[in-house]
Amino acid sequence: MERNELCWCGSGKKYKKCHLAFDERLQSMYEQGFELPDRASLKSAADIEGIKRSAAINIGVLDYVAEDYMVLADYIRSFPVDEKTGLPTITAGSGYADVYGSGRITILRGGEVTGQDNETEVPAAEEYIVQTGDSLWKIAKTHYGNGRYWETLYEANADRIADPDLVFVGQILFLPAA
Repeated sequence: MERNELCWCGSGKKYKKCHLAFDERLQSMYEQGFELPDRASLKSAADIEGIKRSAAINIGVLDYVAEDYMVLADYIRSFPVDEKTGLPTITAGSGYADVYGSGRITILRGGEVTGQDNETEVPAAEEYIVQTGDSLWKIAKTHYGNGRYWETLYEANADRIADPDLVFVGQILFLPAA
């Protein structure tokens, strides 16, 4: 590339004012035996912003998965431990297949398994104004202590919410007592 040509990065600047010094430094390092990435791996400001947005989405997904994992880990810790293997095990007659005849198990954070719902104090019914970044899961987690109550919110607001994946900033939702 010639010094007065437009730079390869797409900045609109001449090569000598943009990447010439950088490329000369890379060439020097290459000649010294350093292994260098090719230009395709270099990122523009727009690329970096896209990576940051993607990272924010990934963090949200990982937080969501981590919560499910912790609930599962608490549940498994509540299983009886097999004396021979030292591993949590469900055996016939352990009570884990059917609690109080309900056909379901309620998992509490402390690892206690009961047929009752979690007995943490839940606020009384109220209205909530949707904020930036809210989802039914986040609102349920904040209000009820567990995101899995999003369906309760959706059912209580079916007349206000067409799609449970879409709530809008400023939208007023009814938060029923659980």
